[in-house]
Amino acid sequence: MRKSRVNKSILALLAAACIVVVAAALSYFTGVGGYYIAAALTVPTAMLLRKDADAFLLVLFTALLAICMSTIGYFTPMLFSLVMLLTPLYFHMRSGCTFPEALSALGLKGTPVRAFIFAVLSMIPAILLIFLLSQAAYYFGFNDSKNVDRKITELPLYVLLYAVTIGPIAEEVFFRSFLTKHMGPLLANVLFAFAHFSYGSVYEIIGAFGLGIFLYALFRVSGDLKAPIFAHIFINAGSLYIIRFMQV
Repeated sequence: MRKSRVNKSILALLAAACIVVVAAALSYFTGVGGYYIAAALTVPTAMLLRKDADAFLLVLFTALLAICMSTIGYFTPMLFSLVMLLTPLYFHMRSGCTFPEALSALGLKGTPVRAFIFAVLSMIPAILLIFLLSQAAYYFGFNDSKNVDRKITELPLYVLLYAVTIGPIAEEVFFRSFLTKHMGPLLANVLFAFAHFSYGSVYEIIGAFGLGIFLYALFRVSGDLKAPIFAHIFINAGSLYIIRFMQV
């Protein structure tokens, strides 16, 4: 009984966080306060969830997050990452899985040490792939990576921290596990690639597609989604370090 109550509370929090993501995005584009939109979305969501949601948690959580996140710069992409992380969890928990079972269904299984070793070993072919993609970009004349460099140098520190923590986790859970399971690896990675359009770089989109396929292969070989998560973190951290601190 207690386990069921805890599971419903987690489900309510996940639903509330999804409401805030949608509310914040709508607030950004409409100019209406995120709190008011979140409050409006809470009622139909609570009715939809019925006995599976705690209305008090929904209202409290949406109110707090809407207020806190509305003042954060670059909050829209971070909120979209949050919904990419929460939607697969919510999907599995609505089907009756517990939280640990939902994580396992998404491919998060096995020891972190094993996944970390897989990720470290994968850096050699990953670096080779990045090098080949950059050479192909120069050869075919679509290397506009300076657009990416310029964008990254303008980002505040907390966005960079997000890019090497929550961002990779959310993208791997959503694109490599959830979407791949429902629409196949090719289309899922096409969507992953075009999710990087905001950099204004053709090279970034093509590079994201290539790395997405590589990370999917790592997921299949390792059998653990934590391996491509670690690898994604390493790649992002290395790229950000080179752009921010090593370029003259």
